[in-house]
Amino acid sequence: MRWSRAWLPVLALTGAALAAPGPAGAHLRSGTIAVDYRIETVDLPGLRVHVYESDRAVGLGVLENSSVLVLGYLGEPFVSVGRHTVAVNTASPTAASAGLVAGSTRSSGAPAVWRVDRGRHSVVWHDARVRPPRSGGRSAGWSIPVVVDGRPSAIRGEIRRLPAPVLWPWLLLVGLGAVTAVAVAWTMTAEDVRVAAVVTGSLAWVAATITIAGFVLDRYSSLGTWVAGLDETVLFGACAAVAGFGPSRARVAGMIGIGVLALVVGLSVGDVFLHPIVLSVVPSAAARLAAALSIAAGIATAILGGAFYARSLSDGGASVGRLPHFDGTFPRL
Repeated sequence: MRWSRAWLPVLALTGAALAAPGPAGAHLRSGTIAVDYRIETVDLPGLRVHVYESDRAVGLGVLENSSVLVLGYLGEPFVSVGRHTVAVNTASPTAASAGLVAGSTRSSGAPAVWRVDRGRHSVVWHDARVRPPRSGGRSAGWSIPVVVDGRPSAIRGEIRRLPAPVLWPWLLLVGLGAVTAVAVAWTMTAEDVRVAAVVTGSLAWVAATITIAGFVLDRYSSLGTWVAGLDETVLFGACAAVAGFGPSRARVAGMIGIGVLALVVGLSVGDVFLHPIVLSVVPSAAARLAAALSIAAGIATAILGGAFYARSLSDGGASVGRLPHFDGTFPRL
């Protein structure tokens, strides 16, 4: 069956996206794309500590033959990490609060009951002690008491609130794109408008693809981000196929589809313009530029494509130099 065979690659890609395992700590993939805080940690010998900027979860591992015991909010033994084991105190109120065990009513003075997971050397949890600065504050220190190889110590760090990015340059870029498209549609010939639509549509496609890839490939991307990225990529491919290989009367419509889809992609990541740190494999400034170009070029392509068809309808096709009159069909390009 031709139809089913044609869809096999799409189904295969969908299955791969759904089945592909994530890196360690994949359950922390929140889909957050931009945040306000930069989190720093102080290194401790023998430990690997990382605080995830997407949701401020703490990742803790050990090196070589070290071991570490983390103390909970009430000073009770909470979680222990060795070279090949992770043990969680199921009697710890902190373990229940952090979601590492089911809810517990035991107090901090209850005897420890350890649940041991062998073959692991790291653990990730949400810790209330890692909290952002109070309203109006720029930074705040945080500390988690630990016992490293039998010696009391602490994991320490700082959370800094960064200033929000300046918004007006991106709004100006979008506005210039729309105004330029209107000017071209008003003053140029229909053929020039068609060519301009192809140029802006191509730019919108490239910018949107960079935007999609930046978030899909980032370590903080969620399953929803992967599925949305796959859907958008397939839709871009379909629109490009119409624009490049479809019936001549529908090719500009394919470019309009690319422009509208790029506009949707850019608007869907609008948080990048409001928060200073963009969680993308692309640097923050470049991610904002790609999103802004996706929006601006998408709007321009929709305007130019619409103007092309409107002009063809108004003058019976004479403006494109292909049809002597409009007979109810779109002009051949």
